[in-house]
Amino acid sequence: FDTNIIIDETTKRQLSNSFATRELDLVAVKGKTRPVKIFELLFSDFNSKLLKIYNQGRQLYQQREWIRALAVFEEAAEQFPNDGPARVYLERCRQYIDNPPSDDWDGVHRLSVK
Repeated sequence: FDTNIIIDETTKRQLSNSFATRELDLVAVKGKTRPVKIFELLFSDFNSKLLKIYNQGRQLYQQREWIRALAVFEEAAEQFPNDGPARVYLERCRQYIDNPPSDDWDGVHRLSVK
């Protein structure tokens, strides 16, 4: 995701409310069937406008609205070109527009390597 610190749900629950996070993905690593939510630990200078755009794009992505999500992530990339997570979803949307996942897609990104 080209970001600084990625944590899982368990770690997120252990953090105090003074730490902000943004959800990155639901992943299943190679050899595991149970997916895990992963989050980016945000720093105090994180841009709230980016977070709003990113969350909107993720919601559309999860709803399989690839073209609409692509437009949102293109906006994010234009305004915040160094945001790795938005760039990841921009590329995934492009891939899914050309090659949509099966109808039973559950939103989990399955990793082929550990």
